[in-house]
Amino acid sequence: KASAKSQNHMQELPVLPLNKETSNIKYTPTEVGQHTIFVTCGDEHIQGSPLNLSASDPSKCILMDTLPKHLQLGTTALIKIGTTGAGPGEIECTSSNTSVATATVTKSDQDNHVLKVTAIAMGKATLHLIWADVEISPGLFAVCVCDASQCSAYGRGLTSGVGKIGEPFDFTVRTTQAGPGELMVKVQGPRNMYLAKVMKTSDDTYSVTLTTPDVGQHMIDVRWAGFPIPH
Repeated sequence: KASAKSQNHMQELPVLPLNKETSNIKYTPTEVGQHTIFVTCGDEHIQGSPLNLSASDPSKCILMDTLPKHLQLGTTALIKIGTTGAGPGEIECTSSNTSVATATVTKSDQDNHVLKVTAIAMGKATLHLIWADVEISPGLFAVCVCDASQCSAYGRGLTSGVGKIGEPFDFTVRTTQAGPGELMVKVQGPRNMYLAKVMKTSDDTYSVTLTTPDVGQHMIDVRWAGFPIPH
């Protein structure tokens, strides 16, 4: 005879004989928390009974902030993780490359944790989040560490600082030793904001071209992996 007790329920469990000496008992928890399984033969508990176990629900773990795909070298990202309804357990996070990014988790209160990711060298790392030894969803995150301060922009367009309507205004951006990332150039004109044309000309060099339809002051925002490069 077998039964299971949870915080809110007590239920009989089916016992399936496999042979004369062995039986199979299956129990699927339907709520988080502590559970106790009782197995008796006649009126006596068999060896190992009662059995205590904890049931958790990693699907209840929620990332309350977005983990950025890119981190600037030397910076730290703080990500809040809610665990309300997840049951007993602890959040753990490991980094596939601790020489690039480290990850630690601290408990801020009963149902919330804070994930701290620190970028310590350029490169790529994968972070693995688990709750009570089970991967949460999503539990794998790729992080790229870059250094936008290593980028430089130069060329005729930037030197003169003057352009004409309908004529291309161009310059070059070099990203040597800036690490992984993408180059994006936004232009804020007197009336509209638009993207400049960016073309990769070598492994670490980009050609930037823009043609303005408006007369007046234009602000050019050049970013590597979402971070502004030096003026």
